[in-house]
Amino acid sequence: MTSSLFTENATSVRDLHAPLAARMRPTSFDQIVGHHELIDTGQPFRSIIESSPSASFILYGPPGCGKTTIVSVIAAESNHHLEMLSAMSLSVSDIKTISAAASLRLGERNLHTIVFVDEIHRLTRVQQDALLPHVERGTFRLIGATTENPYVSLSGALRSRMSVYPLIPPTEEDIVDLLERALKVDEQIIASGVDVAKELLETIAHSAGGDVRFALGVLETLVAATTTKTADEKLLANVLGSRQRPTGGEEHYDTLSAFIKSMRGSDPDATVYYLARLLDAGEDPLAIARRVMIAASEDVGLADSRVLTLVTSAAQAITMVGMPEARIILSHAALAVARAPKSNSAYLAIQKALDYVGSAPVSEVPHHLRDSVTQAVVEKNPAKEIKQHQKYRHPLSSGGAKNQHYLPDDVVEKFYKPTNNGAESTTS
Repeated sequence: MTSSLFTENATSVRDLHAPLAARMRPTSFDQIVGHHELIDTGQPFRSIIESSPSASFILYGPPGCGKTTIVSVIAAESNHHLEMLSAMSLSVSDIKTISAAASLRLGERNLHTIVFVDEIHRLTRVQQDALLPHVERGTFRLIGATTENPYVSLSGALRSRMSVYPLIPPTEEDIVDLLERALKVDEQIIASGVDVAKELLETIAHSAGGDVRFALGVLETLVAATTTKTADEKLLANVLGSRQRPTGGEEHYDTLSAFIKSMRGSDPDATVYYLARLLDAGEDPLAIARRVMIAASEDVGLADSRVLTLVTSAAQAITMVGMPEARIILSHAALAVARAPKSNSAYLAIQKALDYVGSAPVSEVPHHLRDSVTQAVVEKNPAKEIKQHQKYRHPLSSGGAKNQHYLPDDVVEKFYKPTNNGAESTTS
């Protein structure tokens, strides 16, 4: 009895100190924000949940869009046992233990089990293979959540046995509705007596970018920081400035891709916009600098070789200065790439040469270009027919650079094609 009372007290204390996002977690499909295309009555996903206790699937979407929430509601509404797991800590031994317990639960009590694996894209191939037989037999319903494209990050064998449901982030209107509900039903916010105008809720929803967890966190912080009866816009701006909205999974790579393509496309405004998005999400400034360095050679290249020197110096300066001043250096470097004339001839040349070397027979280096020791061995070898070899002429001697052949005799391919952009247009 004492143990039971202690457990209930511990649970009560935990719930009291849980963040608002946890306190507002839905317990029924009707309370879920957005995702009407999945969870509304009559939708295929809802029908599968209600009629097939062993159908496995993957929920794919950005952070904070409701993947874990949907799984919790499924378990609650279907009265299934729920195992909440993380791919980072899951082992093959754990999978065996969980499947044995699920089989026992089903056989003895006719109780189905849901195994929820968060960040399922982090499972190794061995772990994925260990799940296969249990998914096939229906030992448990496997639900995976991922921010990464499952068609790329998961093995074909596991993915073919699971349906994939992309999640669309909730709209700003959906998030405003949830924030209004939190103000009305959450006991701690009600006890604070703080009033938050709808205009501020709309600002929070707009800043959240579809991340419900972020929006609820901002609201909770705003209420806690308000010392008067009404929250104001200035305080909200300070709260928003102190929080970073996480950019993970596909959104991270999409933003990074847009940043690179904006520099390549010579759009300074888009370049600094996506740079700001990356910095706001907490991206490592040095990691961004490495991307700018690559662009300096791949996209600017020989059109203005000075840009690579500038960007390399910027990367060194970032390590010495650190944030927040490093943002200025990054902007300097990225805008230099965006504004510079473009030539990808260096990139195309090495790609074409690598393709050629990888598919063509290995050609002999011309005799006059070989190491002097190798030349001497060839010339003094009595077993070989001696022919008159061309002598190497230093390029700085009269006519030396143009009047001798450098490629092997059987290589006639042209790899480098100069453009007419920037400094490269002056190259003969």
